[in-house]
Amino acid sequence: MHFQTSLARRGLPLLAGSVLTLVLAGCNDVKQSDYDALKAQLNAKEQALAAAQQKLTDLQKQLSTAAAPASGTDELVPILGARKAPPTDPLPLPTTLPIPVPAGLPASYEQPVGPYAMYVEHVAALTPSKYGLVASLGCVQQNVFKRGMKMVFRIELYDMATGKRVTPQDQAIVKVKLGSGEEIPLNFSRRGGPSGPPDAPWQWVTAWHIPTDYPLGSVDYSVLLTAQNGETTTLKPPVLANFTQPRVID
Repeated sequence: MHFQTSLARRGLPLLAGSVLTLVLAGCNDVKQSDYDALKAQLNAKEQALAAAQQKLTDLQKQLSTAAAPASGTDELVPILGARKAPPTDPLPLPTTLPIPVPAGLPASYEQPVGPYAMYVEHVAALTPSKYGLVASLGCVQQNVFKRGMKMVFRIELYDMATGKRVTPQDQAIVKVKLGSGEEIPLNFSRRGGPSGPPDAPWQWVTAWHIPTDYPLGSVDYSVLLTAQNGETTTLKPPVLANFTQPRVID
């Protein structure tokens, strides 16, 4: 398109000259006013063609800019990916029900759990952190977070003596204690806020703005539950290995 337009622009003055020459050669009584009018029309066409060419050039620049990789504050930094690998066999299904007791099951699994138990989620926030970073895919449970992101803790606590959930009605105080010693208090709210589904769960929740110089690697933390009588219980999430804990990457 650009090549054809350029030819048209280069050939237009030649065409104009040829037309004028033919007119003058074919008619000896051509008026000067007719000549000037025809020349003005051809000049106007050439200017319109030049304007169209400039518009085309501008559009090409805009398309090139839009196709270029994002940079600056709009840059997306992937923190999770996948690669091709040989397929593996799925986990085997039990051959009998109920399943037999696995060998090596610790005796502690036969003991009562308590006085409290908990369920915890680590979620990438939908809103920017105080460092100006926001997850490309927010409100998703994950264990890998970039320095400067906002990590949300969502926790449910259960009183094993009563079988009930722990709520502010119990005058409980709940905090997340990081391995650095920092303690972050939790609020109690419904998922999705006032506009969320009426059956959405209520949970203890807080946000941690991961410092931009926080040590890389797994995040060691515990949950502190202080009951109405002043007694504090420390709960630790179950950890299979360091890579199952939340991790901070650069």
